[in-house]
Amino acid sequence: MAENVQELTLELKQLQERPAEYMRPVVLVLAGAVRHRIHVEGKRPDGSPIGTYQNSYMRERERNNRGDSRKMIYSLTRQMEQDFVAVADGNEFGLGFNNQFNSQKATWQEEKRPGVYDLSQEEIDLAETTINDYLNGLFG
Repeated sequence: MAENVQELTLELKQLQERPAEYMRPVVLVLAGAVRHRIHVEGKRPDGSPIGTYQNSYMRERERNNRGDSRKMIYSLTRQMEQDFVAVADGNEFGLGFNNQFNSQKATWQEEKRPGVYDLSQEEIDLAETTINDYLNGLFG
């Protein structure tokens, strides 16, 4: 913990130079929350349903033992939801897919139903809480 303003300034500068220290936990927490909202609850960021499945697609879901619910959850084989992870590119962090095919499916879904992968207010609050918890632990 910083003993004076100079030490605090130095710690803040070091933190700014190493965003991975606080951003990695944020995206890890968000990956689980967003995955659950989209692939389990079938909700948009505002809490409304993503949509409903058509009769023709329901037969495909039944063949894959995915039940008879019409609630759209972006999950058939579970491959896409299991591949939704925290991603990093240098000091840039975000949410995405390791598998290019799943990324393409998500892009296609976003073109049909824009905004599903946007963060909800609850997810933004979760990110802020995660950062605050990290900072409180650092400067406690």
